[in-house]
Amino acid sequence: MKQHDDITNEERIAMDIQSQVNPHPERERSAEHLIISGGGGAFLHPTHIPSSNLTSNGGTYEHKQCYPPAHISRRYAVLNVFGFRRINWRFDAIGGIGYFAMVFSMFPRCSVGSIYAAATYWEAAAQFCQELVHLLRDMVTTSYVSLLCSIGMLVGMIGFADCTTLPKRCAMGMAVSFTHCIAAFTILLVYECLLEVASVRGSLGREGEHTLYLFFSSTLPDFSAIRQYDIFGLASLYGDFMRLCMAIFDVPEVVALHRNKICASGFDSLGRMELWTYYASLFPYFWVLATPVVSFVFGTYLYLSLNMFGCHYNEAFSSLRIASYKNFLRLHFDKEGRLEIFAFGVDKMPRRWCRDPKRSGGNGSRASLERNLPSFKWTRPSYWKRLVTKVDNMLRMDFENPSLDAKFNTTDRSNVHLIDRVLVRKPASAAT
Repeated sequence: MKQHDDITNEERIAMDIQSQVNPHPERERSAEHLIISGGGGAFLHPTHIPSSNLTSNGGTYEHKQCYPPAHISRRYAVLNVFGFRRINWRFDAIGGIGYFAMVFSMFPRCSVGSIYAAATYWEAAAQFCQELVHLLRDMVTTSYVSLLCSIGMLVGMIGFADCTTLPKRCAMGMAVSFTHCIAAFTILLVYECLLEVASVRGSLGREGEHTLYLFFSSTLPDFSAIRQYDIFGLASLYGDFMRLCMAIFDVPEVVALHRNKICASGFDSLGRMELWTYYASLFPYFWVLATPVVSFVFGTYLYLSLNMFGCHYNEAFSSLRIASYKNFLRLHFDKEGRLEIFAFGVDKMPRRWCRDPKRSGGNGSRASLERNLPSFKWTRPSYWKRLVTKVDNMLRMDFENPSLDAKFNTTDRSNVHLIDRVLVRKPASAAT
């Protein structure tokens, strides 16, 4: 803990980003502290982004201390790469639908059979890359929906890019949108390769429609003798209902059959309902493959933007929703007229609370001793107390301390502790 004793005559407090800076020695007049304390918001902001020198209100300041430390903030940013989807699981709806819209016009890819027929893995990889290039070319030259969605992705990413100039925004938007296109088309090729392998080996697309229902019916005894007692004709409705249910669970077979028809005779071989059934059957399986990828790509974009380019600091940490590292200030004038500024912090915010039976303002023994004292002198003034057990701390990996990686830490860090103390002396002219 560093103590400052003799340098400032003025102090400002701004409620923005969590950081504390000391004055730059280049200033001609008396040096001053700039304390920025915004540690009571909804989520933690990064502290490793502000540069070492900060210009504010005509003054230049040198960064001295921040809470949490920069290395902790930098390590938290990694959660965007591996934990973005877990924290922001609703993003799956946007990402999965967006990726499917980008590849909508590209189904099916009947030429992926060359990848399966390759003699070696290197040849298969080369065929895969070649097919990916052809896919991008076909999107630009022949598709409508996929091209329109890709252009919309490009415009959206350019508008979302957190850059100061238009050329930088365009460059970043183009790079990110191209990465998303490559990822979406790669998933498409993987999906088509799986269908091709299953079709070639006879697992799908060989036995016709309603194969699951026919297999189910073949295992049941013959109930035709009791049809004469079916007054309301419910037997046929039951059969139709079971056929529909089996068709829903037999989606891969439906996809393979329609895909084989399109590859053999084109889209004209399918009716409108069959075509919509084909696309509706494609979507759930493609969505399952696409959602982890789109979250990984977007989370990596936020991480690189934050740690390499110093931008998207708000989006990168709002996506993590870190409720820890709350801080606040307390100001006090001593008997000599000096201003003491105390910065307090709480590393981990408790998630569970209960009523405090020993509250100073209650009915316990402590209350009888402190009831006549002002509330700011009570030893336990709050109605509530936190519930933090060793089990809670053991289940929480200590992500902040590099020496404790992959180890359990049972230390209770929900206590308020002193971060720093700043002493502002009275100017010599005012003292006389």
